[in-house]
Amino acid sequence: MRILGKTASRPNYLFSLLPQYFKEKDNYVPNAVPNHTTEGLLERYLGIFCEEVDAEVTPYIDNIGLLYDATGLSGLPHSDPTKFLDHIAEIMGNPPNIGSEAQYAKLLRYIKLIFQTKGTLQGIIYFLAIYGYTVKTSTEATIASMKYDATPTLIAFDDGAKYDLGFIFFSGYDLVITDLPGNTPTNPGATWMDTQLKPALQKFILPIFATINTITYSI
Repeated sequence: MRILGKTASRPNYLFSLLPQYFKEKDNYVPNAVPNHTTEGLLERYLGIFCEEVDAEVTPYIDNIGLLYDATGLSGLPHSDPTKFLDHIAEIMGNPPNIGSEAQYAKLLRYIKLIFQTKGTLQGIIYFLAIYGYTVKTSTEATIASMKYDATPTLIAFDDGAKYDLGFIFFSGYDLVITDLPGNTPTNPGATWMDTQLKPALQKFILPIFATINTITYSI
C-alpha cells in the first residue's frame, strides 16, 4: 500500500500539499531522465522521502491492527513480534497471565468480552474457556450478617423495621470445573487452581468482596 508516493491521480503526497506557487515555479524538468519527464526538481526531491516512508514505514502501518490482536502478532514484520504482548496487556489492564504464551495471547484478544461480563458467572465461564475448561456446577455462597444493628438500642426506620437485621449478602462461589466439550480430560491440579486460577478470578472477574471459596475439578 502506498501512502506518500506518487500515484496515477496525484504527485507524491508531500509535493501535493505545497501551495500552487511552488508547483508553478518547480519547472526544472530534465527530459532526459526516464520516468521523470514531468517532475520538477523539488517534486523529485520530496519524492525521495515519500518512497522511503512507503518502503520502510508503511508495512508497519498496514499491520497496525495486529498490535491490538495478540493472536495475530506473528504477522507483524518484526524480528520478535511477541514482545508486543506486554504492550497489548498494558492497554487491556494487565490481566493475569496464568498459562502459556499462546493462552495469554488468546486471553488478551477476548479480554474485552470477559470484562463486559465481569462480576457474573458468565464472566468466569469466558475466562475458563481460554484454558480449556468450563463450569460444571456452581453454588453461590451467602453470609448472614447483623453487623450494623446497634446494641442495646436498635437502629430503626420510621416503620419500625430494624436496620439491616438479618441481612444476607453474596460472598462468592463454590465451583466445580470440567473440560470444554471435545477436549481431552486434563486435571489442572489443585496447586494451579488454588494458587493461580482462584486469585486471578478474584482479582479480575468477581464482584468486590466476593471470593472463590472452593474450586475443584471433575470429569
